Amino acid sequence: RWMRVFVLGGVRRPGSHPVSALSRVSDAIRAAGGLSVGSMRNVKLIGTDGEEKTLDLFHFYFTGDLSANPYLKVWQTIFVPLERKTVSIGGDVSRPGRYEILEGETVDDLIRMAGGALPDADLEDAWLKRFNRDGYYEIIKLNLKEKTGAGQPPGEILLQPDDVLTVHSLKRKADYVTVEGRVAAPGKYLLHENMTAYDVITEAGGVLLNVSRIMTGQGADGETQGPADVYNAYILRADAGGDGETRAIPLNLYALIVEKNMEHDVVLEPNDRVVVPAAHTMISVQGMVARPGMYGYVPNRTVSDYLELAGTVSGADVVGVSIARLDGSVLKGRETIVEPGDRLFIPRKKIAKWTGYFRMIASILTTALGIERLYED
Repeated sequence: RWMRVFVLGGVRRPGSHPVSALSRVSDAIRAAGGLSVGSMRNVKLIGTDGEEKTLDLFHFYFTGDLSANPYLKVWQTIFVPLERKTVSIGGDVSRPGRYEILEGETVDDLIRMAGGALPDADLEDAWLKRFNRDGYYEIIKLNLKEKTGAGQPPGEILLQPDDVLTVHSLKRKADYVTVEGRVAAPGKYLLHENMTAYDVITEAGGVLLNVSRIMTGQGADGETQGPADVYNAYILRADAGGDGETRAIPLNLYALIVEKNMEHDVVLEPNDRVVVPAAHTMISVQGMVARPGMYGYVPNRTVSDYLELAGTVSGADVVGVSIARLDGSVLKGRETIVEPGDRLFIPRKKIAKWTGYFRMIASILTTALGIERLYED
């Protein structure tokens, strides 16, 4: 015996579909071509009387609980809403991948959804990567063995959309790279296949370019707290001979980040150290000035202050001075506050066309008067 039901929403072939009298919700979704961008965990089953029930088909598939996948009745409607909140899990778990989450689910719930940790999993070294309010990644280190992390057990750490949980392996301790210096989140990162310097710097939240002037100076550890030096980054890599020697591989971050020229990217190897140094806090002043060169950065100084130091010359266009920033932007204005690494260029003043005409006429008149005086003599 056959009957018809409606299957709507995030399925491949929404509409009315014939199913057998012994079909369940999952059978009707399969008849509609399966899920496309639909949610497996918030399926709505609506009766002809308008009664609605929310079903978690994921729970059925991985536990066999038939109450989450009931039998159908004639002309019932199945509505599959769009999948909204998802997280990812990778590393040494049984089913790594992307999972949809419900409100209130935790790190422990995600590990259970992924089938649990494998025997070789390093339960003392799991990382939860998530976006913070500034748009950068932050890394929360978890000890799943002792059930601690970020000041609370993983069973109490609520998942947020786009979280990425990585359960590291005891066998792959060497497969890491380190990012040091002027990035948003320096630290150790799991090395993926074909991972490049650009990839790991992106995972580390990106380089610090527009750093507040208040941060400029010396940090508590004596490190310069200026913006990233995008011209002098490098990768420290151990020599293949295993003698403990390292070599530095230049890394042109200006070409990678500002110019988007991926030809300058470098594929990483285990234990590589990507170093992004702080830029020298110097200001370059070039063009129509008496003393072009490099000048020390002083907080809150303007372009006018540096023009006074360098001394402008006759014909300088001080109104058209340009300020090139490390992030590739170019500003104008003498009262602009200068930031570390800025490059100031003072162009030559352009002569207006009418001024040139007057000079040409004056030159002709002068020549004519000179000729006239010769004939008079």
